[in-house]
Formats: sequence, structure tokens, C-alpha cells
Amino acid sequence: MFAHQAPVPGEVANVGPGDNAVSFKALCELISIGEASLSLSDGRADVSSDVDKILALNMSVSPEQWHKMVDNVDSGDDTSKIKTKAKLSTQAVAEDFANL
Repeated sequence: MFAHQAPVPGEVANVGPGDNAVSFKALCELISIGEASLSLSDGRADVSSDVDKILALNMSVSPEQWHKMVDNVDSGDDTSKIKTKAKLSTQAVAEDFANL
């Protein structure tokens, strides 16, 4: 809710031309947001390629033990191939991969 101060009879504004332009523009933008008809996304975006990039970045800073576990993984492998080739041995690691 915006408060509006009505001019007092006999008073003259003491601002120069354009002094309120920034505030006026911001107010207009707020009003236009309220009047806009926005649509919601139809569903979740496919993030599999992003996940693969994150996995590759993660590998670049992983400890040597992790590198040995996935030595036979190729750079073009998707997440499911990595899971298979890595022969995940611990339940915690397997669950981490399952949640990707």
C-alpha cells in the first residue's frame, strides 16, 4: 500500500523537473508487476547435463581414493554408466549417486 500526500492549498513543490523520475519509474514498475499476467512453468527443467558437469568438476578436486574407484569411467559416460563402472561399494556412496 502506498501513501499519497495531497498537496496543501497554496503550497508550491520545491523539486526541479525530473527530480522524482527515478521514484516514479520504480512505482510504475511495481504497478505493472501487479497487473501482469504471469504463467507458471509446465514442469521441472532437464538438469541431467548440468549434473554431469558438476560430477566432472567434483572429480577434479576428489581425493586419490575416489579417482581409483572410477578409473574406468569415460568422460562421455552419463550418470548411470558411472554408477555401474564405479562399482559403488558403500551404501552411503550408492545413495549419494542414486539421489542425483
